[in-house]
Amino acid sequence: LAAKSGLGAVNGLVWRDGAAVRSNPPRFLLPDLNTLPLPARHLEPWAAYNFTIDVPGKGKLPAANLMTSRGCPFTCTFCATPSNWGRKVRGLTAENVVAEIEHVMDRYGAKAIWFFDDTFNYSRSRTERICDLIIERRLDISWYCEVRVDILTKPLLAKMRDSGLIYTGFGIESGSERICREIITKNATLKEATDVIDWCNELGVTPNPFFIFSHPTETWEEAQETIRVLESVRDRADVSAAILHIYPGIPLEERARAEGKMPADFSWSVKHDPRVILLPAAQGHAPLYVDKLTWRQISELMFRFAFAHKKISLWRKIPGIVRSIRSLGDVKRYAIMLVVYLRHRLARAGGRVPSDRRSGTPHLSKKVPA
Repeated sequence: LAAKSGLGAVNGLVWRDGAAVRSNPPRFLLPDLNTLPLPARHLEPWAAYNFTIDVPGKGKLPAANLMTSRGCPFTCTFCATPSNWGRKVRGLTAENVVAEIEHVMDRYGAKAIWFFDDTFNYSRSRTERICDLIIERRLDISWYCEVRVDILTKPLLAKMRDSGLIYTGFGIESGSERICREIITKNATLKEATDVIDWCNELGVTPNPFFIFSHPTETWEEAQETIRVLESVRDRADVSAAILHIYPGIPLEERARAEGKMPADFSWSVKHDPRVILLPAAQGHAPLYVDKLTWRQISELMFRFAFAHKKISLWRKIPGIVRSIRSLGDVKRYAIMLVVYLRHRLARAGGRVPSDRRSGTPHLSKKVPA
């Protein structure tokens, strides 16, 4: 751009040339992130992007986002990180990570950090060094990160806690060993995940395990295995659940196209499934992967999760919903969601699951526990 050679010379750029859309060759991945300057946060309206993290005993603290590494060597079939950032992990040195922490603390008043690294603990030595530097410099900072349970040890978790870790996320994904091993190709075990939950509880760190519903070939019975695991840890963890989405460039997209689950004229900029309006967890342009589980089963699983964890409080959400309405389309969308919410409330009150209108039969062979 500085040489005024035109947009066509900029690798990694997709741009409009009159009526045509041009896609340039991909840009190479930067091998050393330490050559980059600090993010130019001074160019953005900090107040508009500022957020808080609720820290036990300290209340809501002003926070900043940091991303200290790119890439992932693991092979989860639903994840876009390897296609976006590559399989080789490239990270900032511990010294540069802590320098950026000090920068956002001094310049922007941050008292908490949300690390956006896909696997913060990919290198034990780097993680230990970051913690040691935070402790040595007596930085009063609370922080969150995501980890892999199969490479995390209790002593490392304790050191992370000592340096300010308050909350950590990690994927369990499914309660089915077959789904984790054969479909997701994730080698971390349920035992390793529950051990980390126990360590977190012992050390005073809040664990945040993630679960996903509607994996390829996942049956209703296997989904119940996930529900059982989810319910077994819900009193000791802040549990999250989602529906499997298809993202560009991932192995799941290849499978979905091969199986005809994506239309031939599919576009990432168009919502193809109107049913996503029925469920907040289904929102977004990325399509859902729907295979063995029907849409109504998926909906029931998400509502079971929400009700079990008291994630839905309709009356508390009403003021925010009213403020977000911008059009008649918004009114229609929220009205449909209200109907779905009430339908599931009534179904659970009666100890049953609504029938699938296409088959006229219930999805459960037994009543849903109250």
